[in-house]
Amino acid sequence: MRYTAEKIGEIVAARYGAECVYLFGSCARGDADADSDIDLRIDNGTIRDLQMGGLAADL
Repeated sequence: MRYTAEKIGEIVAARYGAECVYLFGSCARGDADADSDIDLRIDNGTIRDLQMGGLAADL
């Protein structure tokens, strides 16, 4: 399943309490390939270090 940048932002904001989620890099530009990572900037969220693993798994 593929997600849009907007959908990824909605999921992260809802699950982790972030106010703003920005997708940048190759995924945002639309030129990502199978080896690309997902670059996110998360503002004013409540994500703790231990939750980062869960966030990575969710994505």
